[in-house]
Formats: sequence, structure tokens, C-alpha cells
Amino acid sequence: MIAVLGVDGGNTKTDYLLHDKDGRLLAHVRAGTCSHEAIGMEAARSEMGARLGELLQMAGLRQSDVVAAAFGLAGVDQREQQAALSDVVRGLGYAQSVVTNDSFLGLKAGSESGVGVCSINGTGTAAGGIDKHGKWMQIGGLGAPSLDNAGGSYIAAQVNCAVYGEIYQFTDKTALTPLLLSLYRCDREGFHTAMSIQFQTERTVTPRELIHALFTACDQSDLIALSIIHSVADALARSAAGCAVRLDFDPVIPVVLIGSVWTKGRYAPMIDAFRAQFDALSGKQAEIHILDVPPAAGSVLWALENALGKVPGRDVRERVFSETRGL
Repeated sequence: MIAVLGVDGGNTKTDYLLHDKDGRLLAHVRAGTCSHEAIGMEAARSEMGARLGELLQMAGLRQSDVVAAAFGLAGVDQREQQAALSDVVRGLGYAQSVVTNDSFLGLKAGSESGVGVCSINGTGTAAGGIDKHGKWMQIGGLGAPSLDNAGGSYIAAQVNCAVYGEIYQFTDKTALTPLLLSLYRCDREGFHTAMSIQFQTERTVTPRELIHALFTACDQSDLIALSIIHSVADALARSAAGCAVRLDFDPVIPVVLIGSVWTKGRYAPMIDAFRAQFDALSGKQAEIHILDVPPAAGSVLWALENALGKVPGRDVRERVFSETRGL
């Protein structure tokens, strides 16, 4: 039996997968985070070792049966962190492995060639790219030091601020106001109390609801809402284009959109604004792909690419997707 190992280690959960060379799922274990930033490096080593042992036992395989592995791990944001976690993975017995930030898994899953740029727009935001030489780069994900003015948390805050500003601070009128008053179940004078409860006591309205309200206001041609959308698209495009110009790509670049705001929102005007700014800044043409499979599939495909010495064919990719969609 020849098997490959894929690991998608996020900040809250980790998926460990074993697949055969044809893409069939052999075993799957879901566990808590293995992020060194959350639990420390030694605990991360111990956690991954224990869960990988369970995975092999479940499949009835030995470690020597695993010919290649790909680990996409939260907290691999610097070369030093990548080197340290690569040492951890090799110490666990997986010498033929690649270790990167978990955001790159979406790119491997969403781009058929395995190269391109990914734009992450979820709770937070970042961009990453992998070129045809295997060189990779990550931009953003730093918060204040960079122009990371996107992500669900940021967008939700901007929506709240727009309404708070209209009611209390003489900013322009916006169609967001009646939408948010309905969401928070309050009148104009009660909005201050609603905000206090939202930020100091408990969240009563989710970022997803606020983002949906933003899209609704945009569809009403509200200038405040449209300005938020365009500023978010601009920030995302700047990070993605920053990867594109520093790596080696053909004139048309696969650009994979991942994260809940991109994949669940799928708001066409924001995507169009992102595409236009990306093309203008990079001097390339974005070929947009919205990820519709779990990023964990990208870890399996990356491991298969290393095992086979080439990008897996379409039939293998589709089998990996069908085997992982239900995770």
C-alpha cells in the first residue's frame, strides 16, 4: 500500500487524512488545534504525533507506508516558523514532507495546475502565492502593520460604524441604518445600548448577518455601503497582486478565493472590483476560482504531487474532492 498524508491544522481544529495514490480516502481523524501559537511547540509535537498514530492505526498502515506528506498549519507565517515546524514534522518520521501556512491549501485545491494566488477573506485576511518553480510568498495576515482592511471582523465593524456615525456623529445617511435597526431589534436611540451589548457583554448579531446587510444596501446603490465594498476589494487586491508581482507567473493567473466572506458571500460586485484592481496592479489577468471544497483536500493533492512528481490528473483530483466534501 502506498499512502500519502494530508494535514490541515487550523486555529480551532485539525484534519488528518490518509489517501492512496488514486485519491481514495483511507482514514480520517478530526481533532483540536495543533497550532504552536495556541498550545506551544512541544504540545504541538505531542498532539500531532498522537493523532497521526491514531490515523495510521485506523488505516492499518505503518509510517513507512506514507511516501509523502503535506502539512498546512496555522502559525507558519515566517521562514523561522516554517523551519521549526518542518523540524517537528521530520522528527515525527515524515521526512518527505512540505510544511506551509494552512492558507496555501486552498490554492492547491482551487487551482488545477497547483500554482496561482489565493485571496483569503474569512474572519481575517491574507494572500498567498505559489509559482511554477514552487516558490511561495505570503502577504498580509499581520493586522495593523499592513493594509489588512478586510475580513469578516473588519467588515462587520465598518458596517456598525457607518450606522453609529449616521445616528450620533453627523456622518452621511445610509441604507444600512434601517437594516441594522431591524437586526438589533431597536430604534435609533437604542442603537448605542445595542452596540454596548454587542461589544462588551455578548454578541447579538453575527458578522455574517452584518455582511449580508452590507450586500443588501449595496444592491440599493447606497454610497456608504458601496464605499465599504470597494475599500475591502482594494485591500484584498493589493495583497494578492503583491504576491503576483514577486513570483513568476504567466500572463493569466489562477486566483483562488477562499474564506467564508468569499465562498459563502459570493458577492459579484465585490469580486468584480477585486478582479479589476488586481489586474491593474499586477499587470496580469486574474482567472477567478471560488473554492467549493474543503481546504484539507489541498493538503492531500499537495502530498500526491510530491509523491507522483507531477500535479495529479483530473480524475484523481475529482476523487479527492468527492472523498473530502463531507468532512
